Formats: sequence, C-alpha cells, structure tokens
Amino acid sequence: MEDYQKIINNVTSINIVIMGKDPYPNESVGIPFCKPTWDSMLADSCSGRHVLNSLSIDLLSYEKDSLVEIYKTPIDLFIELVDKGIVFLNLSSDFIGGPIRKKNHKKQLKKTLSINAPILEKSDHIICCGEP
Repeated sequence: MEDYQKIINNVTSINIVIMGKDPYPNESVGIPFCKPTWDSMLADSCSGRHVLNSLSIDLLSYEKDSLVEIYKTPIDLFIELVDKGIVFLNLSSDFIGGPIRKKNHKKQLKKTLSINAPILEKSDHIICCGEP
C-alpha cells in the first residue's frame, strides 16, 4: 500500500518494527499482518490479531461495532499505530510461501531491504515473526 509506505517513510522516529516474512497471498492490503475487514482481522487464524494481542491490543475485548466506530477498517488502526511508533514490514515484498533461503531468495531479499533499510535504521527495536 503506497500510502502506508509514504506514511512510514515520513516518520522520524520508530519504537518498534514488526517484520513478517512475505505478503500473505489472500486478502493482502499492503500492510503486513493487516486484513481488509474486521471479520477477517478477528478470525482466530489471523496472525495479525495475535501480533496485536502481543502488543496488548486485544481486539476481542471490543464489540465489532465498537471497533468499526473507532476504526472504519483495520487499515485505519494500523495507520494510527504508526503515530504510536509501531510499524509493520515484510522481509520480502514478493510472496515466497515456503521457507526463506538466502541462496534461493537473495534477489527478493535485497530488493526489499533497499526499501526497508531507511525505516529499519530509524527503529529502536525490530521483531521478526515467522519461521525460525
């Protein structure tokens, strides 16, 4: 999502970057861990819901209607989190699917690093989620 990229590029200070592996192939909105609808975001299978919960943002403590009143879509929540110094990125901007292997995915990783590097350099902390 170009708007999200512009927003995070313009932030001067970032507390934490949470890194996913690659874009999820279904319902991708251009923000890692974010889904397009609250129904998708609230699903138990949504890793983004669990990542937010680990940040003490318990989406299940809200009624869905209350969430919609506060944030029309999950995208609005993720954009507000940028203001709080929380940014979400992916290690690769291309879908890899299986395990990342440097020798197999060097081109994708280098391409995305050139995009992510200025953001990562501003961050106090980086957390990588996904495979070991």
